[in-house]
Amino acid sequence: GVVTAAEVSPADFGVRSHALTLVQGGSKEERAAMFRSVLSGCDEATRSEEAEAVRDYVIINAAAALVVAGKAETYKEAAGMASATIQSGEALRVLNQYVDITTRLCEPS
Repeated sequence: GVVTAAEVSPADFGVRSHALTLVQGGSKEERAAMFRSVLSGCDEATRSEEAEAVRDYVIINAAAALVVAGKAETYKEAAGMASATIQSGEALRVLNQYVDITTRLCEPS
């Protein structure tokens, strides 16, 4: 493969720019609850500025992965795919499945 360096901005993904401080801090339980709330796809879950920032950061990361994996040609297209996955509740379903599997793997035999 070829590695290409590029500078991107939130606008390239069709999302707003947010201060990094909006997604920093809090206990691991608070951060996990926010993450799950955002992934639930419920519009109410992203009404706060902090929740919107978390959602947009999640979309940016997921979209970048989709472009690298060749599933989308542009960041905006990939961001739309990521957003649709969140809205449908599929993102939360996959997270819950991952948690269940890893929890079982880490249980003592």
